[in-house]
Amino acid sequence: FSIEKVKKLFSFSSKMLVTNLLDTIFNNIHSLVIGKFFTPAELGFYQRGQQMPQAFMTAIDGSFNEVLYPTLSAVQDDMKKLKSALSRSMKTSLYIVTPALFGIIAAAEPLIKVLLTEKWLPCVPFMQLQCVICLFWPLSARTHSLNAIGRSDITLKLNIIGKVITVIMIAVCIPFGIYAIMLGNILATNIAFWIVSFYVNKHIHYSLKDLFNDVKGTLLVSSIMLAVVYSINFIPMPDIVKLAVQVVTGVGIYVLLSKLFKLDSFEYLLEIAKSFFKRKNNS
Repeated sequence: FSIEKVKKLFSFSSKMLVTNLLDTIFNNIHSLVIGKFFTPAELGFYQRGQQMPQAFMTAIDGSFNEVLYPTLSAVQDDMKKLKSALSRSMKTSLYIVTPALFGIIAAAEPLIKVLLTEKWLPCVPFMQLQCVICLFWPLSARTHSLNAIGRSDITLKLNIIGKVITVIMIAVCIPFGIYAIMLGNILATNIAFWIVSFYVNKHIHYSLKDLFNDVKGTLLVSSIMLAVVYSINFIPMPDIVKLAVQVVTGVGIYVLLSKLFKLDSFEYLLEIAKSFFKRKNNS
């Protein structure tokens, strides 16, 4: 037993613990505020609108983070490999997450009608705004690169700064209504994104330009897919049929454009899928 090693481990892990506790608290603070200042009906629509995007992101983002941190830690002494691993994780995670969130935005109305009936339609704007917020979740995973080089102190500071900005935005936006709170949350998330980007570039040398170059193809293809899928809303047809058409069209367009534009993430995931099925067939 070494008390020195315990001190070293505690110095690192205690900051990560506080970071995770803050995340847990603030994930629920919006509902508490809305429940205090707005009607139960507005709170219900707000929570229901958040539910689907958050459930999707918790599953996907959690899976990526479980792999991302050990991967980055394994190359923590080689900055070139660390940056390359971070770049690959951004490409892959956003390639999966972006079209799903854009698809929910485009098909939100028929999706709510089919799953929850028309009485829940007021939650559609909340769902769409929450998708915008959730799009920043994979981007915030860049702080794992800071943890990988032992700088959990910076991650904690960034987390605290982000939470302070969020609290300020909530306080400012409350008098302007429930939608203003959502928009304020998007603005707070955006500000935090720029601050995180500064520190990641400073310590990992992974700049905003690098990030944009990694994800610009995914954003372009996803935006085209969103426009086409959203336009289907104006075609008269039963909601369940409309939703099915939107899903099939969205997936088809995304895969087709990914192949047409030769997106790196599409080829990467395709190779992983081929290797998986090859091993499965051989076994």
